Amino acid sequence: MTDKAYLALKAFARKHGCRIIEADIQTLEDKPGWSPAPYCNNLAVHWEGMIVAHDKEYLLGELIHELGHVLACSSPPEKSGELNFFGWEWVVACKFGVEDLWRESCKDYALNYSDFGDLSRPEQDRVLLTARRAAVKRGLIKAGEPVSVRR
Repeated sequence: MTDKAYLALKAFARKHGCRIIEADIQTLEDKPGWSPAPYCNNLAVHWEGMIVAHDKEYLLGELIHELGHVLACSSPPEKSGELNFFGWEWVVACKFGVEDLWRESCKDYALNYSDFGDLSRPEQDRVLLTARRAAVKRGLIKAGEPVSVRR
């Protein structure tokens, strides 16, 4: 399932002008424009170039999050709010059939009052519905589909 979801996610990214590539992340860390993901050593984004890079040991849920930095943020990762595109991420994860994998990768997301993973499933659902409504208001979801604010 994750191979199929990965290929579908790559096609989705390409449709929106972004590339997902496999690379040695450590070789990218010092190159101009690259931002390594701070909480995992196996992902990086080149926001301006609209590229998400991963090594062989990436998690699909974390890849969706980094893709959100590129497609759902009008500012580079170091200037974007981590939770501003949380609802977009959820819709993407659901679209590609990896919601449970995505939820697991989000367990350490710090909300205002608790980590996402510390919440019960119904509490998570309420948080996600609120985040989805916010994503719709920000123009990140149109007609129920996640879109890019970059193109």
